[in-house]
Amino acid sequence: MQVEQSYVERIASSLERIAKAQERIAVCAEAVNARKAAPAAGGGGELASDYEMSGEHGDPMGPKKAPKDWTGPSQLGKRFSECLPEYLDQVASLLDWKASKEAAEPAKAKYAKYSLLDAKRARGWAARIRSGWKPAEKPASSYSEPEWTKPAVPAELVDSTPFDDTSDLDGGDPAGADQGGW
Repeated sequence: MQVEQSYVERIASSLERIAKAQERIAVCAEAVNARKAAPAAGGGGELASDYEMSGEHGDPMGPKKAPKDWTGPSQLGKRFSECLPEYLDQVASLLDWKASKEAAEPAKAKYAKYSLLDAKRARGWAARIRSGWKPAEKPASSYSEPEWTKPAVPAELVDSTPFDDTSDLDGGDPAGADQGGW
């Protein structure tokens, strides 16, 4: 009877721990869903996933012009991963606005999808940067000059003249006397 009692107590204890773990998982899942659905610090909607941001188009160049409300340092010419998160919040807000304008115009409706995707990416990069993400260290360059940039003729032949007599190049006669010409 003693053995059965301790066995039952261990099972009950395990079930309690499982229930608590399920509650924690539910809370975490709610937080993740709220983070995806809630507007980021600059407005907007959904965040791009890590998978989307690591894809071929996941780190686009920022807009050609800064949002008009941006007063911080210039971020022009940078990829999203190189920008400040506050700037990316404003870019996401700008892209959301742009997408709503494009969707309202039938001729530009097809572009709204891409503006919304870039807005998601901007919010995703802002969140990723705020969480402490750092770019991977670039390895030391092992660059060697490509074959096609090397001259086809060796330098010692290029610098020397093929003949000792170069007087015809400047119009003079090698013997120094004018013999009439042809």
